[in-house]
Amino acid sequence: EERLIEDHADWVMAIAWSPDGSQLASASRDKTSKLFDVKTGDSLATYPGHGEAVFGVSFTADGKQIISAGADRKIHIWNPADGKKSAEIQGFGLDVYQLVLDNGQIFTCSGDKTARQFAADSRKEVRKYSGHADWVYTLSYNAGSNRLATGSYDGEVRIWNTEDGKLVTAFKAAPGYPPNVQASAASAR
Repeated sequence: EERLIEDHADWVMAIAWSPDGSQLASASRDKTSKLFDVKTGDSLATYPGHGEAVFGVSFTADGKQIISAGADRKIHIWNPADGKKSAEIQGFGLDVYQLVLDNGQIFTCSGDKTARQFAADSRKEVRKYSGHADWVYTLSYNAGSNRLATGSYDGEVRIWNTEDGKLVTAFKAAPGYPPNVQASAASAR
C-alpha cells in the first residue's frame, strides 16, 4: 500500500531503517529528525534539538538510540521512545554531511575536509582521516575488511584502513560533485 507522509516542513535529506524494520528515522532541512511507524506512516517522535539543517541519521544496532547530525556541527544521540537527547558529540569545523554506525563505531564526514571515527559506547574520537582537498560529502564503511571509503566534493575517493588510519588508495572518480560511495566485502579489500 502506498503512503505519502507529509510531516517535515522542508526537504528530507536522509532516512534510516530501524534494526527490526518497523520504523524509519528521517533527517530534514527543517532542523528536525523524526521517527515514523512503517506500517501506519504515523509520526512517533520528533527530535527538535538541531539548530540547523539535519543531513544524516542512523539507528544504533539495538535500535535504542538514534544518531543524527547536520549543519549545527554536532552529532546528536537521542531516544526514539521520547525524542529526548541523551548525548552529543561536538568539535566539527563545518557541517556534518553523513554518518554511518557500524560495528560499535560512528563514522562521519564533514565540510571541514575530514572524516572521523568515534567509539559508539564512549563517544570518544578514535581517529581523524585527513587529506581531502575539499568537503568530504559521502562515506561508506566495510567492517569485514576494516575499510572506510570517503568521497570529496572535488570528486576524489579515498579508501582508508580503519585499524591504523592509513590511506590505502585514492582516485578521482568524477570531477565536481562527489560520487556516492558504497563498499562491498569484495571491493574493499
